[in-house]
Amino acid sequence: MCAVLVWLWSMWQFLTSPLGVEPGTVMAAGFLSHSDLHHSYRAILPYISNPYSTMTQTSPEIARRFAVVAGPSFFVSFLGLDTLRGPLAINSTFDPSFNRESFLLDIFYWDRNHEVWREVNASCGIASTVDWSISTISAQMCSTDVVGTDDQMRRRRQTVGSGSASGSGGGGTTEEPLYLSSGPVQFIVVGIGDTSANTPPQLQLPGDPLSVVEGSSLSDYQLCYTDMEGDQVEFYLASPPRLGNVSLTLDGLLSYAPCTYCTGVDSFQILIVEKPFGFNNIPLTASGVLVVEIENVNNAPLLYAFDPASETESDITTDTVLSVVVEGNRSSPVSVAQVVAFDSDGYFDDVFVSTKDGEFGEAGTEIWLDVVSVFESLPATLIPDEAFLGYVSFMAVNITYSPPPDFTGSDTVSITARDTNAALSNSITVNIEVVPSFCLNNGVCNGSEFDPTCADVGARRASPQNYSCLCLEGFAGTNCELDTRTPEPAETRECPDGVPLVTCSGDPCTNAVCPSNK
Repeated sequence: MCAVLVWLWSMWQFLTSPLGVEPGTVMAAGFLSHSDLHHSYRAILPYISNPYSTMTQTSPEIARRFAVVAGPSFFVSFLGLDTLRGPLAINSTFDPSFNRESFLLDIFYWDRNHEVWREVNASCGIASTVDWSISTISAQMCSTDVVGTDDQMRRRRQTVGSGSASGSGGGGTTEEPLYLSSGPVQFIVVGIGDTSANTPPQLQLPGDPLSVVEGSSLSDYQLCYTDMEGDQVEFYLASPPRLGNVSLTLDGLLSYAPCTYCTGVDSFQILIVEKPFGFNNIPLTASGVLVVEIENVNNAPLLYAFDPASETESDITTDTVLSVVVEGNRSSPVSVAQVVAFDSDGYFDDVFVSTKDGEFGEAGTEIWLDVVSVFESLPATLIPDEAFLGYVSFMAVNITYSPPPDFTGSDTVSITARDTNAALSNSITVNIEVVPSFCLNNGVCNGSEFDPTCADVGARRASPQNYSCLCLEGFAGTNCELDTRTPEPAETRECPDGVPLVTCSGDPCTNAVCPSNK
C-alpha cells in the first residue's frame, strides 16, 4: 500500500490506494498555495487552474453549482508515465466554518484536457461522505480519463454484480482494473449548490416550413439546438410524417423524401434528449414539430385498364396493349375495355379520357365514374399500384366499339387521357378481332349463368353448348341461319294486250313487266 501524508495550515490530507503502485514507481503529492493558484503558466494545458476564475468551467452535471472554495487545493502526480492500479482514496479536511445549511461539500478535480472541473465521485459512481464532527470529507477517484456513459454504466454494473473475483455468484463478471492516469492532477474541496442547475435543451426549428418540390427530396439538413450547460444531445423522430419518409441521425442530420405524387403540408415531431451524465442525473428532453411544404408540380395522368383475363374486376393491369374478340353486325356498340384515368394533382387538375377510332370501326366512351374524392373513399377496385394520398382526380370509362355492317377482320383503337394543363397520359391500344355473329339475322343470344349477355366471345367459342339463340319469326337453326319464311302467293293480272302478268309482293318474286306494245 502507498500512503502520502502532507501538512498545511494545521489541516491534514491523506491519500491511499488499496493496490499501491508498481515497485520502482514514484507518486508525489502536495498542496497548492494561493500563489500557485494565481500564477500564470506557459504550458499548453497546465494542470493547475485558478478555481476563483474558472468556477463556471464545469462538467454538465455540476453546471452553475460551483459556489465556494471550502478547503485546500492539492495535486497528485506520477513521475514518468506510470499509472495507479486501482482507485485512489482521498480523505481531506475542510474549513470548519463551512456553511452546511446553504451548500453541499464535494471534491473536484481539474480535467486539463477539456479545461473543466469534474466531480471526483463521478469517476467511480460512489458518493463522497462527510464527517462533520472532525471536518473531513472522503471520496474515491477511479480515473481521470473521461469515458463514455456506456462505459461508466458497464463498469458500475460490474462493480455491483460481480460477486467475487472468481466470478461465482453475483453477475459472474470480473471487474475491470481501474486506473489513475499518469501526470499531475489538481484537486480541490468545494461547496456546491444542493440542486442541479441543469436546464432542458432548446430545439431550434426554422420559423417557416421547409420547402421541397414534389418528386425531389431534402438531404442532409442539420437540425440545431441550444443548451445553457453545453450538454450534448441525441435526436430522435418522435412521430412519423404522413406524406413522406424521414431519416434522422443521432447527430441531427435529417433527410426527407415525399411519397410518390404527394403534395401539401406535412409535419413530424422531433425529440432531443440530453446524453446521460453522472450517475444521479436524469437527462432532460425537448421536442418540436417540423413542418415541410411539398410544392406541387403538374403530373401527367396515368391510364390503367382492368385485366380482361382476371377472374374478378378488381385487378388492374399496366399492360399497354389489350386484345379482344367481338362479333360483327351488332345492333349496339360493344364494350371492348374498361379503363381508369388518375391524376394525382387532385384539386389542381381535371382528367379526361378520349379515344381514336379504328381504321374500320368507331370507338366511343361511356362514363362510369367521374369524381374528385378523398383517397380513403375510393372504391377498392379503382386503386392502382401506386399510392395516392390526399385528393386525386380520376375517371372510370367503358370503351365501346361499333364495327361496320358485315365486317369481319382486325381493327385497332387507342385510348389516352389528358389533364386540364394538356399533359397526356400513357396510351393503351386495343387490338380487336371482329368475328361473324353467333346469332344471325338479328337473333338474340341467350347466355350462360356466368355470361348472361353473351359478351364473352371466347367463352362462347370454348363452350357453345352453354349458349343458344332466340331467333326472330321466320328464322331457325342453332344460329338462326335458316330462313323459314313462306313466299306470298302470286297475283295474276292481264296486260292491256291480253298477255298474262304474274306479280308477287315477297321475295324471291319480282314484279313482271308488260311487254311493249308493238
